[in-house]
Amino acid sequence: MTQPLLGSLDGETKASNRQVRFRNTYGSFIWICIAFPATAACGGSLGGHLTRGWWGIGLNQEVHVLTTQESWVYFMAEADDGAGWGGDALTACIPGDGSAFDHCKEQCLFGDRRVGMRARTFSSDVVITLSR
Repeated sequence: MTQPLLGSLDGETKASNRQVRFRNTYGSFIWICIAFPATAACGGSLGGHLTRGWWGIGLNQEVHVLTTQESWVYFMAEADDGAGWGGDALTACIPGDGSAFDHCKEQCLFGDRRVGMRARTFSSDVVITLSR
């Protein structure tokens, strides 16, 4: 997949930044975590992706989670009422106690849980809506 390119004043070509946001139209409060490519920080056995969480969003609210030059993100979300949005595109370790995190996806500690994430590709700013 190619990225849209912008010409800079010095003649170099650079990929454009994209904003990733989530919107809750589900009803119950939702908690979101993401994973995204970060081979420099998390290469090799660490899985090639950074994982971050949690962002909480109420009904009809929206939250910004990432600015990236990549064209995909993985996510998993859980609602306070037990509903979930996961998948099998990528798995990652997240803290089992629900605490905030920002680490490589394969940085698993005792008590962590492995979750499945959905993939979302995009070519410009994106709002991912979580609904029934």
